[in-house]
Amino acid sequence: SGTTVSLVLGLALVVLLMAASGVLVAAETSLLHIRRAQAEVLADSGTETDDGVDRSDLLDLLDDRVRGLGPLLFVLMAFRLSAAGLLAIVVADRVGATWAALALAGLLVAGFALVDVLPRTVALRTTDRLALRLAPLVRTLGRIRLLRWIALGLVNFSAVSYTHLTLPTSDL
Repeated sequence: SGTTVSLVLGLALVVLLMAASGVLVAAETSLLHIRRAQAEVLADSGTETDDGVDRSDLLDLLDDRVRGLGPLLFVLMAFRLSAAGLLAIVVADRVGATWAALALAGLLVAGFALVDVLPRTVALRTTDRLALRLAPLVRTLGRIRLLRWIALGLVNFSAVSYTHLTLPTSDL
């Protein structure tokens, strides 16, 4: 029936959003942990034609990691919130709010293990290779004007808010 199809389609979309989140988590982790010197060695070690990877993307992202990762982090948040919201709607519509709450708890546990811890572990063990391979994806996200505008606007707002935050010297 139509409800079963929408349930299966909704759950498939949740899985797809969470899988995409895992890729973005791996990209974030590898780009935050690669050393600039190592990235320069990687960039000098081959050309784009060697393996289809544009090595300049990696160095460009490392020039300003906060701004380079802003769009990625925004999309990551959007994917995770969308997955949770969609799961809640699909399950609540089909079997009720109690089951929706249980499904969200399951998503939290599975998401933490499979979409956060696992990709971070893989990224930390293969930082160089993942940073090089995923840098073009991150740069592509940063080239989407509306996304870049929103993400970097929020980054700039956060930076301004942070610079105005002061602690009394007695608290230090």
